[in-house]
Amino acid sequence: FQFMPSVLSFKNAIAFISSGFIFVLIFTLLFGRIYCSSVCPIGIAQDLILRIKSLFKKNVFKYSRPLKIRYFFLVAAVISLIAGNMLVYNILDPYANFGRIMITFFRPLFIFFNNTMGSLLEEYKLYLLFQTPYPDMHFLSLSFAGFYFLLILTMSLKGGRIYCNSLCPVGALLGMLSAKSLLKISMNREKCIQCKKCESLCKASCIDIVNKEIDNSRCVSCFNCLTVCSNNSITYGVAGRSESETAR
Repeated sequence: FQFMPSVLSFKNAIAFISSGFIFVLIFTLLFGRIYCSSVCPIGIAQDLILRIKSLFKKNVFKYSRPLKIRYFFLVAAVISLIAGNMLVYNILDPYANFGRIMITFFRPLFIFFNNTMGSLLEEYKLYLLFQTPYPDMHFLSLSFAGFYFLLILTMSLKGGRIYCNSLCPVGALLGMLSAKSLLKISMNREKCIQCKKCESLCKASCIDIVNKEIDNSRCVSCFNCLTVCSNNSITYGVAGRSESETAR
């Protein structure tokens, strides 16, 4: 169910087993961008960074205007996929970049742990772990993985899910669909007292508390705003219906 790898597999060999992205599209049209908050490894990594940051400093977010540049990266990804240009595809694919980060920085750590434990066990005549050679490090791949990791880290620490709503082509596409999804988060303007609790917890920075609006094209369906709203002014339900029912 990883979006862009599934698209590529489907393009190369049309088969049901490679159509996970179709499920993601349909699921997003029904429930919003739950893929971005629960399935995408880069999205989960950003949440992990924010969770670690909260141990030292409270995360406080503010509403920001949407960036149109995300659609530029979406168009670039689509054109590269149609043209078969794998260079542009690999640069933009969040799943591929997550793989680079894991292989470049975390795989050597696991190999070191494996080899160290293997050496210790061998002293007791236990041959449960085999010595694994370290992978060759190429400067270009190391540099790109390091740049991408620092980019994700910096953007996450600065403003939560900025990457998802400014650079990620998958986020741009799913955002277009989630804006028209059947179920979405909405705000009851009559009940809202503008306490800004929801805005301060919105890691997608999509809650405009001044105009009492939610930009569902950027909402990543983390549902933090639902749990923090003390006046029950924010609901999740059928679009155009939840707000009127809450007002009763």
